[in-house]
Amino acid sequence: MIKRLAPIATARLALEPCRLRHLEVLLNNAEDFSAIFGWNIIPGYCESSGALEFSLQKLKERNSPSPWWAPFLVIHRRDKALIGLAGYKGPPDPSGSVEIGYGIAPAYRGKGLATETARALMEYAFEDPTVRAVLAHTPPGENPSVSVLRKCGLKEMGSVMDRIDGKVTRWQMTRTAFQAHSVL
Repeated sequence: MIKRLAPIATARLALEPCRLRHLEVLLNNAEDFSAIFGWNIIPGYCESSGALEFSLQKLKERNSPSPWWAPFLVIHRRDKALIGLAGYKGPPDPSGSVEIGYGIAPAYRGKGLATETARALMEYAFEDPTVRAVLAHTPPGENPSVSVLRKCGLKEMGSVMDRIDGKVTRWQMTRTAFQAHSVL
């Protein structure tokens, strides 16, 4: 089981655990964020302020960060910039499935950074032996997220109804498939 929330390093990114202070500054006075934390905010890093508010609520409820509720700040290390948010949509369900979500600012799209982020989330999730599958949902049809998930080796599982997003396409990678894919 993942016992503590830790940063995730990739070739170009640092996925920094989002702490209560990060969220408070981002929601209340984003202009101060760079001065306090040293990362420039790239416009469009977060597609929905609702995600920040949800995360703030979950952090306050739990009184300690959890990798399953706290988002990760996607930091482009070379540029020292906050370019996106990523994370899990809750702890593993009873079947051992956990859902990932990620977003990258428009100025940083098309560079493989979403794929790098999604792979990092998958690797981190599978460090927990209770996780048997990683899921993701996309809007139906072809879109950039579909390309990201295919590159990461997830398989399309069909359409499902999401309580928030309505009809979505479900993608999945099992632990066994991940281990086989990682060896390639």
